[in-house]
Amino acid sequence: MQEDHGGFTHLLGGRQELIRLRSARGFELLQRILAVDFDVRKKWLDAFRGKGETSCEQLGAVHLLSQGIYAFKINTDGARTDLVFDEPIDVARAEQTSEGLVLTEWKVARAEKEIGPAFEEARRQVGLYKEGALAGVELAGHRYLVVVTEKNAPRGTIPPRTTSGDVVYEPINTAISPRTPSAEARRK
Repeated sequence: MQEDHGGFTHLLGGRQELIRLRSARGFELLQRILAVDFDVRKKWLDAFRGKGETSCEQLGAVHLLSQGIYAFKINTDGARTDLVFDEPIDVARAEQTSEGLVLTEWKVARAEKEIGPAFEEARRQVGLYKEGALAGVELAGHRYLVVVTEKNAPRGTIPPRTTSGDVVYEPINTAISPRTPSAEARRK
């Protein structure tokens, strides 16, 4: 079989990179919005202190969709599940409304000692997912492990990015009331 050096394979590779970049931007934008927008922060704090994981992942999914990313999780059967409606994903609708699908697993850690175990549980859950890409609309090479905390997770509690086979597991800490970088530096 001849290698494709510019056709469909190249287009899919470019699309995968676009989905990855949009995802990174979506997570960074969320963190910055939480830092400056009291109303958004209050909604997240209410979700965090109320229903927790489910409410936070719903807010996160809506935010990521605003950036062109359709975030999903897997259910116990290994199927793609919508984070907002808790139903199987309508792939056609997802393709019409986003640049691509991204596998995320959201956890809540209310105490520092819960952060590491939350990342481990998220990694275990996304590791169960074995499906392949959906014709290039799914970011196949990255899976996001999102742990929501009230303040920034302390250094050393967020695991490093890891790779297993062709998949990168990207840990993300979403701090609802983040300290500024200068305030965080003073704490050390």
